[in-house]
Amino acid sequence: MSEAVTVTSAGQSQYVLSGTMSIPRIGAWVIDVTTREQLASGAVAINDGERDWQGFCTKSTGGVSAVFTARIVGGSGNLTAELGPAHWQSTTLGAVLASTLTDGGERLSGLIQPAVQAVPLPFWTRTTGTLGAAVAALAGVAGSDWRVLQDGSVWLGTGRPTPANPFDAEPLLIDTDLAVGLIVLSPESFSTIPGDLISGLEVQSVRYELNSTLRAWAYVEPA
Repeated sequence: MSEAVTVTSAGQSQYVLSGTMSIPRIGAWVIDVTTREQLASGAVAINDGERDWQGFCTKSTGGVSAVFTARIVGGSGNLTAELGPAHWQSTTLGAVLASTLTDGGERLSGLIQPAVQAVPLPFWTRTTGTLGAAVAALAGVAGSDWRVLQDGSVWLGTGRPTPANPFDAEPLLIDTDLAVGLIVLSPESFSTIPGDLISGLEVQSVRYELNSTLRAWAYVEPA
């Protein structure tokens, strides 16, 4: 399975030897990978055999057995960047979010639900803090989730951002423990994401482990 997953950095592609990926309901997805060649810090794309995941390599270091480890976060790697204060009036949440993401160097998703974008903000003040905190504050006003999507853009909303791809292979169910809210899957790609429904239960977060095979641990509300 690992031979189906590649990473492209600075125009060079290579296979991912192993990896662990976390996709939360709120925040940025993160994948830790091992590779034969060191990844350059900067924009990278992870291809899972079906789609590209756009992220930013924050750190790549040499390890044992002539392999390198790297951490890649979804988006442009700027959610921890510090932003200064700003003020708006007679505006909408969508306008403030777009301006805030531009200030912080991240991209706005085109999939944000119109009702979220249209939330009126008669007055809004952004205090000094991280870009992630500023986005979280806006999501709180809308009563919505926020996270970085596969394409590296920042999304606000509830449920799944887009309908599931009907051409994605249905992941094989390996095990369940609904008392603790755990469903174990054998997928062919990173296709299961928060907002998906499995047996009528909404996925809250997903953890993938990639070695010779790919396994997914999907977390739902405990029964």
